[in-house]
Amino acid sequence: MPLYQRTYSWTKAQLTRLWEDVRKLAEDRVDNPGATHFIGSLVLAPSPANGPAGLAEFLVVDGQQRLTSLTTNSVTSGRRRSTRAESSRSCSST
Repeated sequence: MPLYQRTYSWTKAQLTRLWEDVRKLAEDRVDNPGATHFIGSLVLAPSPANGPAGLAEFLVVDGQQRLTSLTTNSVTSGRRRSTRAESSRSCSST
């Protein structure tokens, strides 16, 4: 994390608003698959270092809180779905 970037500091109120926006978009897309939502800016700056295999790396200048929240939610949601699927398979095989 760059020195100028603050630590993660979102509160429950900010997280609730973000999740409500995501949930509302999912509901809207049932009837209108082209529905979109502006979740805010993500500002990146080129990193002085290159990533693996010469791929360019970028530093997050603005949007770290949203990006971190969305990434964390995606990972935990995927794990929950995987756990439920495994549990369903084991229950149906008994």
